[in-house]
Amino acid sequence: MNVLMISGDRKILDAESTSFNRMVGYSQYVDSMHILVPGNKKDTIGYGGGNLNIYSVFSNYKFLTFLLFYIKAKEILKSFKKGDVVMTAQDPFYYGLIAALISIGGQYPFEIQVHTDILGATKNAWLRKKIAYFVLSRANTIRTVSDVAKKSLVTFMPQIQQKIEVLPIAVVTPGFMARAEYSITPTLLVVSRLEPEKNVLESLKIFKDILIRIPHAKLLIAGEGSDRSSIIHYVKDNSLESNVELLGYVKDVYGLYAKSQVLLHTSLFEGFGMVFIEAGMCALPIVSTRVGVAPDITGLSFDIDNRQMITDSIVDILSDENLWKKESLHCQLNAQKFIISQDEYNKKITNQWEKTLSTIQ
Repeated sequence: MNVLMISGDRKILDAESTSFNRMVGYSQYVDSMHILVPGNKKDTIGYGGGNLNIYSVFSNYKFLTFLLFYIKAKEILKSFKKGDVVMTAQDPFYYGLIAALISIGGQYPFEIQVHTDILGATKNAWLRKKIAYFVLSRANTIRTVSDVAKKSLVTFMPQIQQKIEVLPIAVVTPGFMARAEYSITPTLLVVSRLEPEKNVLESLKIFKDILIRIPHAKLLIAGEGSDRSSIIHYVKDNSLESNVELLGYVKDVYGLYAKSQVLLHTSLFEGFGMVFIEAGMCALPIVSTRVGVAPDITGLSFDIDNRQMITDSIVDILSDENLWKKESLHCQLNAQKFIISQDEYNKKITNQWEKTLSTIQ
């Protein structure tokens, strides 16, 4: 079996990244693997390593990038016979549309990966839903990361239910992880992309309420994104500079989990939520909106509009060491249930690709 992956993950071009190493792992279970990713002028055009080939596609214009993706994908696929190659695309929108257009005629089956909420409020939501409907209706198989994400998909398109497979993300943890410890000078932690759907401004509003009752509390925010400027403005407008620190992208998030006392997460939607597993493995208590696997990890997950309950729960566990230790252990034990070896996960992914390929045979 040969695989063509259409992805938006630029980290795949970095040979030291976990994304790149994950691709190397996948390639060990297939005859050949070809990956198209958007790059920039500094990226080399292609990476050859054994049976793994990574191609960087670049243009200053999004439509032209789309066209270049399409042309390069068609070029790669020409070297394979029908039944020898399967496509997988990262989302049901931009990258999925490329796979769907190529698949017209039925020669090349494709899998769509879904990690987001199609029904959620997003920029250009009406157009994205139109594209997703076209892509998902043509996909041979659909892979998502949780029952929550599957439920959202089925609500959007009931007719695709039989094509959906749930395969949680592999959680590979470092060999040693320091445990979080209770402190009377608490630090709250947000680990998230700073995008509208992640709703980090809500975390700041909750933290502002917490400061009224715990004035010495600190908040660390790890992540980058388009909401960074509005977050900075909120911090300045509410005189929170001495209590809030924006860390930007942080490579060693496990170090942050270990020195914090609560993970605060107020996302509007998570297909899975790797952050919950990572924090739980470090025995860090978690208070979250009811998204992704949060309800499976912590007993403190709430509806997004229940700000008061979230605030009270954080204050309660930060004010009671015994309660903090109870939540710490609860999150750690539940997180351990999600741990799977990368090798086992790679086998499940490639089995899914085999299933996709078999739909045209």
